[in-house]
Amino acid sequence: MASPLSRALPGSWAKRGGLPLWGGSPRGFAAVLAVLLSVAALRSAPLRVWIIAGPGLPAEEVKATLAAADGADCSVTTLPVAGAAVLSGLGLADVGVLWVRGRPAGSQGLAALRDFLAAGKGLVVLGEKGGTWSDWLGFDAEVAGASYGAPFAGGERMRVINALPHAITTGVRNFDPAEAMRECRLAGDAGVFLEGMVGENTVPLGWMRKSGRGRVVCLQPGNPELWGDADYRRLVANSVDWAAARPIPGAKTLLQRTYLNQAYPGAIAITFPQGPSLCYDIVRGGINYVSDGDFADLHPWWTGRHGAPIRDFGARISGDVFYRENTLDPGTHLGSGTADSAYHYHGYRMKGLYPELSYTVDDREVREELRPTADAAGVVRIFRLQPGKTPFWLKIEPGEESSVMVEGAVWEGGFIHFDGTGRGEFTVTIHRKGAPAR
Repeated sequence: MASPLSRALPGSWAKRGGLPLWGGSPRGFAAVLAVLLSVAALRSAPLRVWIIAGPGLPAEEVKATLAAADGADCSVTTLPVAGAAVLSGLGLADVGVLWVRGRPAGSQGLAALRDFLAAGKGLVVLGEKGGTWSDWLGFDAEVAGASYGAPFAGGERMRVINALPHAITTGVRNFDPAEAMRECRLAGDAGVFLEGMVGENTVPLGWMRKSGRGRVVCLQPGNPELWGDADYRRLVANSVDWAAARPIPGAKTLLQRTYLNQAYPGAIAITFPQGPSLCYDIVRGGINYVSDGDFADLHPWWTGRHGAPIRDFGARISGDVFYRENTLDPGTHLGSGTADSAYHYHGYRMKGLYPELSYTVDDREVREELRPTADAAGVVRIFRLQPGKTPFWLKIEPGEESSVMVEGAVWEGGFIHFDGTGRGEFTVTIHRKGAPAR
């Protein structure tokens, strides 16, 4: 099979006329409606936020910001207060916002924090060492995933701020805190969405990770005067939404052709607004893996500071992989049932929030639209086939952590068959087994 990379035409195909969002199909319309209703339900639920504030945090401004952005019901505990107050606050909250800086939590407070995280609740940490408790010195490393060092760049103020592709940076236009930061080394599972630069050196300013089943966001800039900056307020509100696994207003599907680990060059990293994330390999025309993490960490490729063999320096999709295809050789994934069937990738376009890829298998044009499931715990692949002279087949590999459902085609022996030669449509839904309700 000839390599499709030499035939990739994303620009030309993107200029073609479009179809309605649901492609004229009742099944497609139902899928879109289910997603929209799910998002509406999530955003209509009241968001309960408990703010735990040390001296200096303008708690009333934080409350006003979150109430304006989310209609959040916010409560405040002002430190130093330990034990029962912290316990009762976190027990009622969906998300905790911390501005601690070395205050005590007390034995009851520490137990409440650990129970809160174990329950899968969200946490937003504001300011350098904003989550450091005097009686839980390991919080930064264990929960925030950070190890702080000496003043970054000798204490110089940030000269360039980069807001990287992520739902949390949605709507951020010109955030420029101009603060001096400390060096910060992050855990391997932390994903950076905001960084500062002095010269050629960078320091993470905003990152997210999981702690147990809970989501944690850290924003290192912490000057109280930042609450006068609309971009900072947007970052905090988006961080609270992300930590609560709620839709972020205006967030779009993120998509980047890049080098991805365990994929051929030119694969596409895709993350839907609420998840999941996936690697689509255009060389073979299939999904290599799906995870519950965030957009690919492009630093190893963008910065050139990978220092690793080429097979390892590709961008990384974070989170737990719950679906993986193991047969990655081109020509073994899809075709027309003949030994010399030819697959050629042509490009993609965005249909509303979601990407649609175009390729041909022999003489048959195929358009494959990718959408998240309504609960963001899986991917729906919608195949729209133009007439052709040969059948169409697709190899699928369900795993121990995922289920596969096929509608409109026959699935047997590990292969999906669409045996007609006329125009047709079928869907393949990949869903994580036992995914928690969101």
